[in-house]
Amino acid sequence: MTVVGQIARFGAVGVSNTLLTALTYAALRSVALQPLLAAPLAFAVGAVNGYTWNGRWTFRSRDSSFLRYAVVQVAAVVATELLLALGAPYVVALSCATAVGFAGCRRWAFAH
Repeated sequence: MTVVGQIARFGAVGVSNTLLTALTYAALRSVALQPLLAAPLAFAVGAVNGYTWNGRWTFRSRDSSFLRYAVVQVAAVVATELLLALGAPYVVALSCATAVGFAGCRRWAFAH
């Protein structure tokens, strides 16, 4: 698969992660779970979804590591926070973090 195809799939998985995380958060809040507990649980559901679909569909990897995937996700969050702290607009910070996430997944977390 081409890099462009992988980027498109990575984006689609990202959208599904966001929707699944939001729906999970709403469901957890509807049963009166506190936000500080609901948010990380919902994020974890989205992360497992991202790991599963990026591994199987985006990068078609048979040899992947959830720990490596988690490290890449943390790096993307740190990149976002650093850029925001430096005054970058949110859309720029998010775009850079997405690029960091894609590169890290492609080259390390799901490398063949």
